[in-house]
Amino acid sequence: EGPHSEGANCKYHPGMPVFHEGEKYWSCCKKKTISFIDFLSMPGCAKGYCVFKETISTRIAKKVPKHDMTESNTNIYFAIYAKLIDPKSVKVTGTRDKIRISFNWNMGILFDIEVGLKGPI
Repeated sequence: EGPHSEGANCKYHPGMPVFHEGEKYWSCCKKKTISFIDFLSMPGCAKGYCVFKETISTRIAKKVPKHDMTESNTNIYFAIYAKLIDPKSVKVTGTRDKIRISFNWNMGILFDIEVGLKGPI
């Protein structure tokens, strides 16, 4: 229900979600459905106390955009796959043997990476 119910009794699924050949179920209770809405609505099969370890915003903050880099004798290609990048915040700097790329993305989260190159430029 949210952080306001911290410490209250709650029902939950201690297992992992399973998606197999169109069926959706929890590994802990095996009640199966083909509807994703029904799957999300399944009541928990275990009882315990509600504990909220992280919020959606802290989970987003931990994410790192996927990136890929290739080098040739004359060029460096660095691709970053991220949504909601602030174009004004993008900074690319380099030295003889490394490059640094930083920008704000996903509503203000800083992405900052420094990558060593195979050889001097």
